[in-house]
Amino acid sequence: MSAAETTTGWTTIQRVILPSADQTDTVPLYVDAGTASGIRLRENDELARTPKLPEEKLQMFSSGGQAAHFEDLLGRHSMRVRSGEQISFGTYFNAFPASYWRRWTSVRDIRLVASTRGTGTVTVYKSNARGSVQRVDGRHVDGTTTSVFELSLKPFGDGGWYWFDLAASSEELVLENAQWETTGGGGPRNPRPGHPGNHHDEQAGLLSQQRPHPGRESRRPSKRQGNPDRGPGHAEGRG
Repeated sequence: MSAAETTTGWTTIQRVILPSADQTDTVPLYVDAGTASGIRLRENDELARTPKLPEEKLQMFSSGGQAAHFEDLLGRHSMRVRSGEQISFGTYFNAFPASYWRRWTSVRDIRLVASTRGTGTVTVYKSNARGSVQRVDGRHVDGTTTSVFELSLKPFGDGGWYWFDLAASSEELVLENAQWETTGGGGPRNPRPGHPGNHHDEQAGLLSQQRPHPGRESRRPSKRQGNPDRGPGHAEGRG
């Protein structure tokens, strides 16, 4: 599949982003060295008519164990997965907030486009408001590959996220870039405060000090549709 075929008629609404060289302490906010079964994203229902009790909310727990290797980050959008290891993008900055897009925008169908180099697997997962994690789809990749996963937002009326994992086989697997896309404009019907998405880089240092749960939503009100690195309706001003 050519690059033109993977982008024609589709608009990028969120890109996978990685920390800069001076943000080594923020790596867990971008990528998690573990499997999706250990990942739970915190549910934020502050805008809901009947918010849940704190103990009933979906929480985020790191898979634990070995941390991602900072030296394997090849750029702001690319990283290496070592032979026999697995990396998850079910994190604060890179999980896709499916329930937010389902509730506050006209978007109903999206797709994940992941460009890789090497041998391994790309696996897409989703969660729901009850905290259940479900495997959605997966592909074996070999050589230079662009994997496209078409996904629906219709099941996310009550909450939930999409994300993907990479697993390298006997050789390393390199993520060249990945993005979430939709057809048409897909802007917010009524921008609300508290929306998630990729945030400004300068926020990462503050976030690492505050140690929030990954997946927690920003409280800054949105003013206009921003760039695809920060999700729907994110203001362009400082975070």
